[in-house]
Amino acid sequence: MDKITIEKGSTAESMMLPLYARAFCDRYFPRTFRDPEAAALMGRLDYDFSAIENAYGPAQMSAFAVKVRILSELVRGYLRLHPGALVANLGCGADLTFGLVDNGSCRGLNIDLPRVIEARQQLIACRDREENLACDMFDQSWMDRADAGQGICILCGSVLQFCPRDRVTELIAAMAERFPGGMLCFDYVTESAALQANHQLLQAAGDRPVPEGKRMDFALSAPARELQAVSEKITGVTDIHKLPDYISRSKELPRSAKFIYTAAFRKGTLRFAEVRF
Repeated sequence: MDKITIEKGSTAESMMLPLYARAFCDRYFPRTFRDPEAAALMGRLDYDFSAIENAYGPAQMSAFAVKVRILSELVRGYLRLHPGALVANLGCGADLTFGLVDNGSCRGLNIDLPRVIEARQQLIACRDREENLACDMFDQSWMDRADAGQGICILCGSVLQFCPRDRVTELIAAMAERFPGGMLCFDYVTESAALQANHQLLQAAGDRPVPEGKRMDFALSAPARELQAVSEKITGVTDIHKLPDYISRSKELPRSAKFIYTAAFRKGTLRFAEVRF
């Protein structure tokens, strides 16, 4: 099979770090962060990964896989109750979660901007029952393509915190109205963590404008109260505010990595929410 060449400065290149990190974790921590599809994809890429290898250590690499594992477990929990559900991945990038959770009955819908979907399709072939949709996630027309007849689980990783708060709450309210019985899961940061991150961003920028999409505008301090206030159609919220046992008790992960993850949860830079409609 021909190699896929990744051009410098391309949209596809922006996908290389998370892909490499997940493949790295599949190789060195397979019982905790199994991701064979990412590992297989790495072998098909014509790209110099030396800059990534030199810049990131095992603990930092596995931090990327932590989000994938936790979100995947939340999706699996929903699929145990709704095996034929649609798994909708908002702002999917090169995420491979559908392959991790595929039970043979569920369906996948990957949604992102046209340029991202174009790059994704060059890298990743859709599995059975999976399709890509080029659409801004805030353009609610994607909901017309989402067949939620057997349930829907919507995931959104490393995206919402960088979006305007009013747009995020409007989107969540629309999903709650449109998909009764569905679920949304995503990662978030606390307000104090966002304030600190934004302050550091402004200091680093100096007189230059802060790059678009870098500022954290959506943050939560009391997830259950704040999210349930978004819509009366939201029936419940679960806040994951500490490192799950399946990661903290892993015997293959370095102690330094577990310390970093635990600190991230404690500081509020890494949290997860499960919102039920």
